Amino acid sequence: MSGVKICPKCQHSNPLESTVCEKCESPLVALLPARSTVPVPPNIRENLRRLAEAPRPPQLFDDALRIFVVGHDEPVLTETEVKQITLGRVSPGESEPSLDLTEFDAVVLGVSRLHAILHRSNAGYYIQDLNSTNGTYLNDRRLVPHKLFQINSGDTIALGQLGLRIFFETAQSEYTIDLIDETAPGQSLTPAYLETRVGQYLLALAKAQQLIDAMLARPISGVTIRSIVNREDGVLSITLVGARDVLRLIETRFTEWRQARLIVVERLRELNQQAKGKVKTAERNEIKAQSDPLVKEVRVQLAAFAESWIEASATTLAPDKHREHREKLVPVLQTLLFSPLQPVVSLRLSETDTVPSSE
Repeated sequence: MSGVKICPKCQHSNPLESTVCEKCESPLVALLPARSTVPVPPNIRENLRRLAEAPRPPQLFDDALRIFVVGHDEPVLTETEVKQITLGRVSPGESEPSLDLTEFDAVVLGVSRLHAILHRSNAGYYIQDLNSTNGTYLNDRRLVPHKLFQINSGDTIALGQLGLRIFFETAQSEYTIDLIDETAPGQSLTPAYLETRVGQYLLALAKAQQLIDAMLARPISGVTIRSIVNREDGVLSITLVGARDVLRLIETRFTEWRQARLIVVERLRELNQQAKGKVKTAERNEIKAQSDPLVKEVRVQLAAFAESWIEASATTLAPDKHREHREKLVPVLQTLLFSPLQPVVSLRLSETDTVPSSE
């Protein structure tokens, strides 16, 4: 039919100049020019909101930035190093963006050739609209052109009417670690229990994070407790801010390493309990003679573990500094090793980042 556009979704006849179907609001791709950005109506944004639930965040402790087009399960960009990423679409003879969104109906949905820039810094990611025709939206709020706005992992960004979801992690992301007491499952969260057992574990985490920061020559992180929930299933669920690296260490390496030495851990706990029940010095010394060789061997193994982790994680650290950091790390790891509180499931990234968006 001459002079009309037939909607491929509902077969409705639309005027030739239409960019979206009058009936079902589906994009009409055909016959649109490639070099100019077409103003688009705002009512498609309702569809964008409905699709913004997917995709899910990537695996925890992944340093890569991942960008998804709303409604698609696979990332269109995975990046770990680049500090600036331009978003837009390719047009012959024009500067090309880092991420070309042409194949996702970018022209129809109002994406400019150079629409916006993502900036990466130590504090996280920022987005900057490049005075685009149809604007850049952060969670439905239109951004002022050329001004930097901080984004949180999981935010929805709309270039015109094309929706993107951004996932990444920062040192100040929230993480929830689920712990169970191996010796007293379901223990009530009394003030004494919170001060001693829980407090001891969290202080060890905070100290380990500070040591990691010092080893990597970074500003010292301040670990903050966002919440502590004693669940009905006996699990203690603790949400922390600023503990990313130590939790990464526990989740990816230390818990498995500890599990392989659980028999020794339980034996030393048993000997410790026996010693507490003895009044006579001779009896306590006898138990100490049994435990001392085990403790010495554990410390040797902890030192080897710490050295291996330092070599893998601090590749730029001078070899003569390894011993200094290893000796500081071993006592903290020993506290975590023998603590009855231990992770029971994978760490969970909080749904919301802890750094508010820039106004």
